[in-house]
Amino acid sequence: MAGEVHRPAVPVTRQSRDQDIQALVPRLVELGVTRAGQGWLLGLSVRRVRRAAQGLSVGPLTQDQRTRVGLLERICHALEPWDDARAWLACPNAADPFAGHSPIELAVLFGIPALVVIDQVLTSAATTDTEGEIHELAGDPDAPPTDQ
Repeated sequence: MAGEVHRPAVPVTRQSRDQDIQALVPRLVELGVTRAGQGWLLGLSVRRVRRAAQGLSVGPLTQDQRTRVGLLERICHALEPWDDARAWLACPNAADPFAGHSPIELAVLFGIPALVVIDQVLTSAATTDTEGEIHELAGDPDAPPTDQ
């Protein structure tokens, strides 16, 4: 039915949300995101991010925070195959839609809309399965040429 909202068959519990964040924080650290940056991206205080890093409960999450967690999980998963993912996230990027910002900077500045765009860019790159695609997304002059 049009307009129907999909509801998960299994209710999301506080424990599962905590586990999602506890698993996500080390992945963000591996990508070079500071605790403050993690807080901005997740919509959490640095104290709550620190609690997650220690394996403790972060408490209840808003819908906004749950959306951020889901998008960041997708982004981290999409970046796993690339050795230079950390550099790609941090480097200014002339390619559309980044307009000279690094993907991480864009995410901190614009929140969920930017996370959606980053997820779409990475999903598109993964589906094309092109050698050097991550370099192309960064506008790397050493990247192999592409047909345009």
